[in-house]
Amino acid sequence: MERMMCNVKLRWGIRSKRIRRWTGLDEVVVKATERKWKFGRIVVRMPEDRWERKIATWQPDGKRPIGRPRTRWQDEIRKKVGIGWMEAEDGRWQEALRHYTEGIKAYCHM
Repeated sequence: MERMMCNVKLRWGIRSKRIRRWTGLDEVVVKATERKWKFGRIVVRMPEDRWERKIATWQPDGKRPIGRPRTRWQDEIRKKVGIGWMEAEDGRWQEALRHYTEGIKAYCHM
C-alpha cells in the first residue's frame, strides 16, 4: 500500500524501510501488537459478566489436537505480564507493553 501511495514500482528496488521513512507511517506489526495489548488491558478492567471477559478466561471442553499447540491470543500477554495477567495492575501493563513494542520495533527496523 505504501508503494502505491508513493507510486513506487517493486522492480525499482527501493526498500520498504525507505518508503516508510518517506510516508512516516508506522509498522503494521507494531500497531497491531499495541492494539492487542491495549484491548487486553481493557478486558482486565471489565466486569465479570461482560462477554469479552468471559471469552478471555474461557477454558473449552475436550482435548487439543496432537502436536505443538497454536499460540493463543492470551499466551503472548501471559508470557510478558505473568501468569496472573488478569489481575495485573496498570503499572505492570504499561511496562510490559513498552518493553514488548520496543522489541518489535527493533526487530522490524533491523
